[in-house]
Amino acid sequence: MFIKITPRKKKNKTYYFAALVESFWNKEKGYPDHKVIKNFGMVTKEESERLKLSYSRKIKTFQLIEAVSGKNIIKAGKGYDIGDCYLLSNIWEEWQISKTIDKLASKRFDTNVSEIIKLLVLNRLLFPTSENFISKWYQDLSGIKWVIPLSTKELHYRRLYRYTKELNRIFPEIMKNLFKQLKKKIHSNQNPDHIYYDITSTYFEGKHIAVIAQYGYSRDKRRDKKQVVLAMVVDRYGFPIYAEVLPGNTLDKTTVKDISRKLKTMFKLTNCIIVGDRGMISNDNFKEIIGNNMNYLMALDRSHIKLELKDKTEELLKLKDNEIKIIEKEEKTFLIEFNESRKKEETKTRNRLLKKMGDRLIFLKERFKKGYKNYSKIENIEYWLGKLNEKYPCKRFYKLEYDESKNKLDFKILTDKISDEERYDGFFVLQSSDRNAINSKSIEVYRNLSKVENGFKSLKSDLDVRPIYHQKEEMIKGHIYTCILSYLIENYISYILKTKARINTNVRTILKELSQITLIEKKKDKETIGFEITECSENNKKVLNCFGLNIKKLEADVGKTFHSV
Repeated sequence: MFIKITPRKKKNKTYYFAALVESFWNKEKGYPDHKVIKNFGMVTKEESERLKLSYSRKIKTFQLIEAVSGKNIIKAGKGYDIGDCYLLSNIWEEWQISKTIDKLASKRFDTNVSEIIKLLVLNRLLFPTSENFISKWYQDLSGIKWVIPLSTKELHYRRLYRYTKELNRIFPEIMKNLFKQLKKKIHSNQNPDHIYYDITSTYFEGKHIAVIAQYGYSRDKRRDKKQVVLAMVVDRYGFPIYAEVLPGNTLDKTTVKDISRKLKTMFKLTNCIIVGDRGMISNDNFKEIIGNNMNYLMALDRSHIKLELKDKTEELLKLKDNEIKIIEKEEKTFLIEFNESRKKEETKTRNRLLKKMGDRLIFLKERFKKGYKNYSKIENIEYWLGKLNEKYPCKRFYKLEYDESKNKLDFKILTDKISDEERYDGFFVLQSSDRNAINSKSIEVYRNLSKVENGFKSLKSDLDVRPIYHQKEEMIKGHIYTCILSYLIENYISYILKTKARINTNVRTILKELSQITLIEKKKDKETIGFEITECSENNKKVLNCFGLNIKKLEADVGKTFHSV
């Protein structure tokens, strides 16, 4: 069925007549014809366009149109994406986050704090924007107002700032309650056996008043910007267990002690294995982890392999391709894997870096010899060497030779060091404090550390955690913690769809498809008197069903919101 508009001209004036018609095959005439279901009589051109929109193919029923005369038509109002908002809102409530916030939030707030924080979190998933623009997005660009009913007053950006600060204050307790939900939903009420820890950084734009914003090692390759460091612990499925924002000049290995203590005191996490990367290795960290009744599993970098297994080098060189060897040494256990392809790749990479470094060193020599500005002193050369080593990390294979009396500069390549380095190409080494943690599956367990990296990638790309424009520490932390809660919901969608329906589609794509479920307002004399939900595709039905939702429930829940406003 569809709306058919028939124009008729009379005395140089065009009149429009509307009818609801249905196509059918006319056997007598031998071609398709139209059967009139309902006549609406004469309508204006504007009303005819409204009628076409009202009875589009997306609408399930003909509830939008009610005609006594052309002037008594219930018009279709504005359409809003509702499917994505509805799913995210239900997941938020399923994790009981609102309930937790209501218990923890300060009583000085005169509005529902949990609903405002919920809006801020869902905004990162739907349309990441600043607090200044959220009111506009809420009112005009999203169906979120049909899911989270709020007044214009509550959406003022200064109020949103206060709620962001409040989230920062109560975030540790929120994470504790979320961990209880995580154990219940994912881990059968047990502590996870492996947890994964890593840190990243995110940079600032604009002014930086907060002391927490510092220059440091930038994972975003933005050394020119001040930053903060984000430490995050996740389980093997990528769900965040704990997160903390630290000063921008914090080093990886200095964070491990404090994090391991908090995992024990806040989450009662014991008898589990902390999996971390090479930057966290230190004997003090290992002692702290063991002292907190936990164990560790970490990969060794080249320098630590030489340090720990130097006396086993000849034994290791006998390993064949893909062969694994386990070595116990004092209270440490090592798993060593040799891979021929890895060996070739590491050798190739080093040779490429050596060539590029060599070319740049020749350039430095020539500049020094000709006395160019910024290249004429040995201090200048040492500075440029440091800069080159950041780009081509192989300075250790060269020796700087400077004859002060002749003002002559040269570089000597250390072939012995290169040969010694080549002996360790192709080896991947894991170290653990738990002998039982080292087995043939340990490499796969360690590679799950990518779950943290995937989380950081999602925070930076999908959820727009960077750059940060806030100036106060509470706002900086609150902004990042908002993104952490968004990531929890995003990861839960991915996990449920993979486990229940084997759907591996990107969550962003899923939400975009769900946004096709549209809510269309019913208008009469410029007043909203109801709504209509468009049809739902089979794929969207499948997604909603994974979370125990459907269109009927959506209509019922939105109906409650509509009647309560």
